[in-house]
Amino acid sequence: MEAAISAIATEIFNRMVSFLMMKYRDKTTIEEKLERLQQLLLRIHAVIEEADIRYITNRSMLMQLKVLVKSMYHGYHILDIFRHKSVLERISQEVVRSSDAQLTSSSSSSFSSSIIPFKRSRTVSGATRSFPQSNDLQNLLENLEAVITNMNEFVVLLGGCDRYRRPYDTYLYTDNFMFGRHVEKQHIINILLQDPGQRDAPMVLPVIGGFRVDGPAMDVQC
Repeated sequence: MEAAISAIATEIFNRMVSFLMMKYRDKTTIEEKLERLQQLLLRIHAVIEEADIRYITNRSMLMQLKVLVKSMYHGYHILDIFRHKSVLERISQEVVRSSDAQLTSSSSSSFSSSIIPFKRSRTVSGATRSFPQSNDLQNLLENLEAVITNMNEFVVLLGGCDRYRRPYDTYLYTDNFMFGRHVEKQHIINILLQDPGQRDAPMVLPVIGGFRVDGPAMDVQC
């Protein structure tokens, strides 16, 4: 009898250890997959940003760019869900509890009691479907890897496309200041640095425009 109890306890202990090890291994695997997913999305995002400043006239390239954008946004969506899964699950549980409270409070009405359970089940099922699983993450990684493999020809063709010409960027922006705002700021500083004793009348800063024009901008510049 004692041998049987010892064998049962040993089996239970082994199963618990195996369950904990498998759970930890799954968590580590998911974290590695998320890291891999972020790296793939960065590569696709870099190509899309480069394509945004190119003059693309090839329809096939535009269709391929559309596929890249769709894959990138879908990947970021899955990445955000896995990163904030605990928060989303807590929100879904709160929705279920509020639906239960509403069902309890309106149970006196036969019409309400026949409508609300359907609404509650639809809400719960919708919240359950919104959480992807580990298999979905693996499928997404495989799809993104295939997209990146097919992206090599697109990158080569993209290098032959001309960039959009922006001839005014070199002098309209100086140290993240628009050229016009930079001039206004320098004008204000010059007036403030002048000695008021040199003139009989105070200096006037001209502001051209309608009512309340450039007031907030001047406050920010000052």
